[in-house]
Amino acid sequence: MVDRIAFIFVEALQAMRRNVTMSIAAISTCGLALFLLGGISLVYVALDSWGQSLSGKFEMRAYLKDGVKPPEISKVAGEIRSMPGVKAVFWIPRDKAWEREKVKYPKEVSQGLENPLPDAFKIVLSDLNQADAVEQSVQRLPQMDPQNPIQYLKAEQELVEQSRSFLRWLAGSLGALLLLTAGVLIYNAIRMTVFSRRKEARIMRLVGASLFTVRVPYMIEGTLHGLAGGALACFLLWACQLSLQNRLEAFTALGQLPPFPAGAAFLVLGGIGALYGFLASWIALWVPMRS
Repeated sequence: MVDRIAFIFVEALQAMRRNVTMSIAAISTCGLALFLLGGISLVYVALDSWGQSLSGKFEMRAYLKDGVKPPEISKVAGEIRSMPGVKAVFWIPRDKAWEREKVKYPKEVSQGLENPLPDAFKIVLSDLNQADAVEQSVQRLPQMDPQNPIQYLKAEQELVEQSRSFLRWLAGSLGALLLLTAGVLIYNAIRMTVFSRRKEARIMRLVGASLFTVRVPYMIEGTLHGLAGGALACFLLWACQLSLQNRLEAFTALGQLPPFPAGAAFLVLGGIGALYGFLASWIALWVPMRS
């Protein structure tokens, strides 16, 4: 049994060595497809993370009616804090708000004026999708001033969320297309290899080799092609990030890119490549070697 397994693996490696040109073509095309797929995935993760971080930078201002006492204000703040999509709630007392406003203007302008500002809440969102629901729920509270509507950057929030949704759709569509392309490329490479060595397969069958023994080396070959393509894609992604980071070093305001997840990238892209290589070689073998 061990000898048979060793023979199968040796046959697969010898086949790759005898067909260096086809092996390089299969590995390079698979690596390019997985490189594009991995690059799009990394860009999507980075931009989606950036979009999620924007949720905490958007805030609402909700204004209370006159005469609401501090204990009741604390109760209302707790109700708002428990609403879905709310990250934090801060009470802005009218006196402190008025002091900050007076700093912005000369004393001659604000001197002698009574404080016209109401008590207010600063509401920080955790999910931009919930912005409209939070606005409606807060405005329905009896302690809120119906004559002073909630203020927030509604158009800007909608633009950010629409951009994130489009990015998810674009990444999913292009990722699926490139994944399909990688499978087709490996399929064609293995199919060409099978046809170029079909006489060898017939001779092996005539001398008593089982169909399993004849097919498995091709499947191993396709799997190795896909695995090598995944490794090549990881190297290209690492090289691109290193080059981009070197360019960004001149712009300190832009910061640094996160470290490249080499281990995770190899596991994901190598696993995808190996699986696709195995499936593509199995499909390529089925028709020409069925009988």
